[in-house]
Amino acid sequence: MSCERARELLDPFIDNELDTAQADEFRRHLDECDGCKLAYFNQLTLHTSLKNNQSLYYRPTNDLRKRIRASLLQSLQQTVTCVAVALF
Repeated sequence: MSCERARELLDPFIDNELDTAQADEFRRHLDECDGCKLAYFNQLTLHTSLKNNQSLYYRPTNDLRKRIRASLLQSLQQTVTCVAVALF
């Protein structure tokens, strides 16, 4: 595996999105390449930090929640109306 290909697979590997063969090949490359191993650990550290940092998540206000629900309800009603018209 080339370093370029390994760098492309960093995030999918961290997110467990690779199939077994790809993951094994990626691990073998990391065993042999200090540069990619460092890039992997840096990316893993970033990924873990972002995942565990609750202050990055926005808590919507009650007003925003109400507007979202109203919008979803309106969209659902329009969809139901379109389906009903199409069926009859």
